[in-house]
Amino acid sequence: MCHFIYVILPKATPLHLLRPILEPLGTKLRPAPPDRFGPLPGDAFFATDRYCDCGTVLGCRLRGHCEHDASTGTLPEDAERLRRKGWTEARIARWIEEKNRGAENRTRHLEALGESQPQQVLVWQRLIKGALLTGTLPWFGLVYHWHVGEEPVALSRIEPVSLDQLTDDHLMTMEENVLYQFCADSRQA
Repeated sequence: MCHFIYVILPKATPLHLLRPILEPLGTKLRPAPPDRFGPLPGDAFFATDRYCDCGTVLGCRLRGHCEHDASTGTLPEDAERLRRKGWTEARIARWIEEKNRGAENRTRHLEALGESQPQQVLVWQRLIKGALLTGTLPWFGLVYHWHVGEEPVALSRIEPVSLDQLTDDHLMTMEENVLYQFCADSRQA
């Protein structure tokens, strides 16, 4: 029960050309079982070299997990739910303060490891742009999936995206089980 990120590339991709892009970013890819993607025969499938990709920046805004959004991480509904449980305003204020302090500590820890969400966004942007600007790839595919077991990824759709659309917001609002095919040429997107 974890998120996994998959990179899908054209089958004839010369991976040795991507190593100079991957290594400085501290990113490694490993082959992923092609049977995880039924409707895409002929492409090359890779996963990150992590145990899992839980906490990924990809789609974090849709899951409500973006650490550097303007909100404090607590919603008015949270406070209302606690009021209904009989919590006092002072207790709710302490809870919000503790929650924010914990989020700040987690953010500092991730930044020290080089894994904060702004750093993750930058890594994905550099990887995608770097791979496409080599001129050897017509597209760079990216999808993430919440695995419950060994089930195949059922893609809901394939969405072409031009490089000029590769923004922080685009990465943080990616939908799960959608294959985003980033293209250097905006006419292909």
